[in-house]
Amino acid sequence: MFNAIKRATQWSELNRDIWLDLLRIWFGVALFLKGVSVLRDTSVLAAELSARGLPLAGNTLVHYAALAHFVGGTMMVFGLFTRIAALMQIPNVIGAILFIHLRAGLFSVEQGLQAATVSLMLLVMFAFTGSGRLSTEWYFSEHPRQVSGESLELLRMENGARRAPATESTQPH
Repeated sequence: MFNAIKRATQWSELNRDIWLDLLRIWFGVALFLKGVSVLRDTSVLAAELSARGLPLAGNTLVHYAALAHFVGGTMMVFGLFTRIAALMQIPNVIGAILFIHLRAGLFSVEQGLQAATVSLMLLVMFAFTGSGRLSTEWYFSEHPRQVSGESLELLRMENGARRAPATESTQPH
């Protein structure tokens, strides 16, 4: 039993990026589902935002928030332009923290402020780290012949924080 735990711990330490990928995938699904939740109650949310006097409040803002969660969540699930997906979500979450959850406070029954703050922290983390081995970014950076030159360079930049770009080996003259 102890050996199995030791082997699992060693594997986990060697594959930390897999854990971050699983967190990214789970978080992407959660963001997508949040978009579904926003679309289910658009009129209620739009009325609440309008009542608080927010600029551009109403259906436009609600539909933008839902679209950002749908598209950004899907991009994060597949690990496609993860940094961009995270960055496009940050204004939504900051707005939710400032204009919706902050008024309820830390000790509300819904705990929306805590959830939104953790979401913001995860988005900032993924904006800096990008995605790992379980992503389309990683796949296309490892299989460059299947991608056009401009797209490949963008994927390599997106993937660059985790590993150095592949260089051709040179033979001594």
